[in-house]
Amino acid sequence: SWSGSAGWAQASYPVTTGTHTFLWKYEKDGSQIGGSDKAWVDFIIFPPQSVSLVITTSSLPNGLVGAAYSQQLTSEGGSGSKTWIDLGDNLSGSGLSLSSAGLLSGTPTAAGDIAFTARVTDQTPQNVDKPFSIHVIQCGDADGNLIVTISDAVYLINYIFSGGPAPETMQHGDADCNSIITISDAVALINYIFSGGPAPCSACK
Repeated sequence: SWSGSAGWAQASYPVTTGTHTFLWKYEKDGSQIGGSDKAWVDFIIFPPQSVSLVITTSSLPNGLVGAAYSQQLTSEGGSGSKTWIDLGDNLSGSGLSLSSAGLLSGTPTAAGDIAFTARVTDQTPQNVDKPFSIHVIQCGDADGNLIVTISDAVYLINYIFSGGPAPETMQHGDADCNSIITISDAVALINYIFSGGPAPCSACK
């Protein structure tokens, strides 16, 4: 509180989290009759509300060897602009990279799982890390051993005609890209392996 004649002064007060009512009250006590008989409050600054920074992308879809891949990572909360990095540089050599804007893109070079940790930092700065994994499929790899061989054609034939186990995903077995697994996929694999035919899924990449 202030009384009497006073010049401009800066004051700050701690405020706890929650909802508050701020009241500025001026009372004249009648002891003086001269002067401006008034008071001013100006340049009120409230500190910015702190909202926890959270990475909202929950998981990433499968990739395909040799096919372009693009996924935008997203976040909520925090303050100001956000910057993303691949913490630990785990994407190096995978054919994929993470931009400072959070765009994960590139062309996977090998089948398997790509594990990395994304970090997003705001202007506070506060940062949040989240691990991700991308399952990269080798099209035509029906038996799931990460390479395409004659065993994949045999696997498909066994699945189609003898009730054997199905390929893990459609891309594992749909070598000719017609969205269904048939004997033509086994033929496409045999043609690729022994006769230099088109690579599996080359028509749909």
